[in-house]
Amino acid sequence: MTKHRITNLIFLSALAILSVLYTYYPFGLYWFVVLLLLYALVILIGSYFISADFFMTSFNHGSRDSRSVAITFDDGPDEYTAAILDILRAEGVPATFFLIGKKIVGGERLIERIVSEGHGLGGHSWSHHWRLPMSSSRDIAAEIRETQTAISDIVQSQVQLFRPPFGVTTPLLARAVRETGVMSIGWSLRSYDTTIGDPDRLMMRLRKVRSGDIILLHESGICTATILPMFIKYIRTQGLEIVPLSKLLRK
Repeated sequence: MTKHRITNLIFLSALAILSVLYTYYPFGLYWFVVLLLLYALVILIGSYFISADFFMTSFNHGSRDSRSVAITFDDGPDEYTAAILDILRAEGVPATFFLIGKKIVGGERLIERIVSEGHGLGGHSWSHHWRLPMSSSRDIAAEIRETQTAISDIVQSQVQLFRPPFGVTTPLLARAVRETGVMSIGWSLRSYDTTIGDPDRLMMRLRKVRSGDIILLHESGICTATILPMFIKYIRTQGLEIVPLSKLLRK
């Protein structure tokens, strides 16, 4: 049973108890309002934090005893994908790239390079539109499959990894994930590199890295490419190994 269903059961039970009490001991209706607001807050938090596994199970980190981490990149192929690949090749580091379907046309050579240099691939929806998590399960599933097809047409293999856009989950997205059979991948260290434009501040945040982390970075900003060699060096100074996502998750 998901945390969402457990929350619904608790909410409905609390609502029933309040209703019975109100019948015999009338009190302010604001208690019902408080209950509804609390329920809405729990749903909002559960939707926003993919690591909460509220509506479905995602793989958010590996074993904390593994002494290893995995680096992932979202939203490509993009402007700095080639530069990031150059760094990863120079450092001998594997990564996993979660691609936006509509960006694949024109980025075929980059995707071929990603695979030829030993990195992993996953889907990140076709549109990456902010409304997607609130779309119907049929529409979400269509975006997952369309992106899978676009990638497989290039690399001649089926992609099974999927990262929900923005990390936002809903019951409808959870249903689409089940229907398409993909593996939902979250993260345990979010860099916020799309909003942090200062390399020093970004490094400060990334220094929180610890064993078992799945690290979320993006291909769209120069700040990420700038700090990546330093970050890789820092990870190694902490006695951690950077491994493929599949190895971290033992999949």
